[in-house]
Amino acid sequence: MVKNLLNPKDFIKNYSSDNQAELLFWIVDERPSRTLRGWLRNMWRLLLGKGDKSDTNDHEAEQAWRTMESRWGNTNSETVIQYLVQKFDGIDHLRKFEYAFLARCLCNPDIRKNVIVDVGGGNSYSTVVPILLRIPDAQILSVDVVNHPAQSKYGVQYVQGDCMNTNLADESVDFVAFISTLEHVGLGRWGDPLDVNGDIKAMQEVWRILKPGGHVVLTIPYGYPTVVFNLNRIYDTGRVLALTKGFEVLLAEYSVNGQSCTREDVEGKKTTQFVPGYYRNVPKFRRHPDAQGGALFLLRRN
Repeated sequence: MVKNLLNPKDFIKNYSSDNQAELLFWIVDERPSRTLRGWLRNMWRLLLGKGDKSDTNDHEAEQAWRTMESRWGNTNSETVIQYLVQKFDGIDHLRKFEYAFLARCLCNPDIRKNVIVDVGGGNSYSTVVPILLRIPDAQILSVDVVNHPAQSKYGVQYVQGDCMNTNLADESVDFVAFISTLEHVGLGRWGDPLDVNGDIKAMQEVWRILKPGGHVVLTIPYGYPTVVFNLNRIYDTGRVLALTKGFEVLLAEYSVNGQSCTREDVEGKKTTQFVPGYYRNVPKFRRHPDAQGGALFLLRRN
């Protein structure tokens, strides 16, 4: 995979508006046939006696509903958001914000959500969130480069597609969730094609499939402009301006080291292999270069 890349430095050429960016390496190969996770998922489905029909997102939603009923006695939108904050607090310094942010945006009565697409979600909590909210009459599609042939009891349709080519029709979608996915597009981590501007092309694809006035929730690692090949990208204001061309930014929130902050607080923060409070139980040899912060955006297609 890496041997076919002529020049890794191409990934940071013109990456940000001031042409300043860092290139780091953390090589991973998570194509389904190569991963223990994929093997375990298939074995779990076989043990359930359901083959490929068992949907792990359904199981996650059902477990969440049981937990909310036990803790708070109901599963309304407020308890869903509270559950999402608590579930990921202390586990991941970005996840603790992004799923609750997605739920808050989906609860906005001014946002159309007849057709919801989770881009790059696959078996991810970004597909679970709209299930949890039980949005009336919503059609939920989960698009991923990895094939997920599961059948959902809650109406999720799984579509195999590249984030740069979803195979969905022009102006057919009301709402897109792009949760901790954009930073991976074009780096080949899951067998997707290598593309220096894969993230920008993916946002152009989102613009194409959204109806005029449609919305997208975008969450990304944020700090000093960095490409950790082939793990992920880390963004700054310059790259975000390129990503959001054709969109209006309605809401922007930021975090650093697991705490809410302003953009100025996190802008320019370089990667670390120790985010305070989040890597205490991770051996040093497994700590990859990680963004200290994150950014969350609610965008509207112009």
